[in-house]
Amino acid sequence: MHLEVKMVDQLLQTINSLANDLEGDGISYGEAVMSLHEIQISLRQLLLTGAHGPNADIRRCSVYGLGKIGEREDIEAFIEGLADPDAVVRAWAVAGLAKFAEPTEIRYLIGALGDSDAFVYYNTVLALRKFSNDLIVWPLVEALRSSDTLVRQRAAKLLASLKDSRAVDALIFAFVDEASAVRYEVVEALGQIADPRASRILLCALNDEDRDVRLAAIKGLQKIGDEMAIEPLVRIILTSEEQRNYALETLMAICGPQAVLPIHEALREIDLQAQRIAQALSSGSLGHQRVPSLWDWEPARVEN
Repeated sequence: MHLEVKMVDQLLQTINSLANDLEGDGISYGEAVMSLHEIQISLRQLLLTGAHGPNADIRRCSVYGLGKIGEREDIEAFIEGLADPDAVVRAWAVAGLAKFAEPTEIRYLIGALGDSDAFVYYNTVLALRKFSNDLIVWPLVEALRSSDTLVRQRAAKLLASLKDSRAVDALIFAFVDEASAVRYEVVEALGQIADPRASRILLCALNDEDRDVRLAAIKGLQKIGDEMAIEPLVRIILTSEEQRNYALETLMAICGPQAVLPIHEALREIDLQAQRIAQALSSGSLGHQRVPSLWDWEPARVEN
């Protein structure tokens, strides 16, 4: 027989309906062949047994059901479920832990951040968000040093959503991570927190080998508003068409709309210089002269 979690829901609804009927009819539980309480105890024991069974369908239904009627002493069953080979069982195990939100669960939930299944990850984030910053910020900081790349990446992402400045120093240190996906989430987190201490590392990130990391750094500097970013941003605008709009938006946030005019003039001069070089090359008029560089120009003076 193929079991589904909706069958467990139907069973639980039937039990609840029975309880309501007994109360409505004024029948005492002692008069019943088996009290409703005894039925629930028996069902719970059955679910605990099924949670450790060989059949994946039964384990899914059992862990799901425990998430509905389980007690705190059943937490161990959910923790064991996190290691189940079936992703659905793991997802329901996380949901079961979320029901109780005990601080002792946090380290297990952080470990589940590294699960490759999207449903498990989604449930894990929801579960961790039930805890206060005071309870999860330091475990997440510790997770930035995990041997699991996915755990490091997702811990940084969750720290970004917390926007807790206590994580800044650890995030700065985590920028040395060899995985670009981790560096991206670290830079995103530093940008979300927008603590001035992160300014220097965001400036370093402007030169990262990964495009997404560079763009995240530009956006982060916009929130911090550090004037040290002005010159690097100007260089990016003049040399990188791909990042130009992002950098210009950040530059305007720092300097105001008046930053547009000198940037426009500089870009126009570069365009004119490129035209002059192209014309000289096509006509062969350069001869043995040194080929001029695009940087052999001085920006025109901008009159107010």
